[in-house]
Amino acid sequence: MLVDFNEFRSVNILVSSNKNLAVFPLSKASYPVFDVKGKAINDAYFAAFPPFSLDYPYSREALAETIQKGIEAWDKYECFKDGQGNKITYEEVYYGVKGFKKAVKGIRYISLGWNIIDGKYIDLSLPLKRGYAYLIMDRYSLSNDAD
Repeated sequence: MLVDFNEFRSVNILVSSNKNLAVFPLSKASYPVFDVKGKAINDAYFAAFPPFSLDYPYSREALAETIQKGIEAWDKYECFKDGQGNKITYEEVYYGVKGFKKAVKGIRYISLGWNIIDGKYIDLSLPLKRGYAYLIMDRYSLSNDAD
């Protein structure tokens, strides 16, 4: 899988307790986003919806194909308006559960991406006990020719 690094940055992957996957490409927000001090953020990216899903059991080839679909969808779909007047997260919508904590119970969060500082990486994360975010538990750096 050849990736154009001028376009691709990362995908979010949610892995449920029964090993089903949901690959969320990211897209640039089409609405104003502000940091905690009220300063406008020019390039804010959020999960696009709906994701590419893959039910367990799956082959290595099916896994690679589903992740590649997410990578190729970088910034091509409308992002989920998480936190912009919505009182619901994309995890809640996807799993059909009310409440972020309930929606992510037993979920593993993986971020596969590339940036100019770290190169290619995989982050393994768990939901925070408070708030609507994930805590990176492990980061694996990949070689530049990793596929």
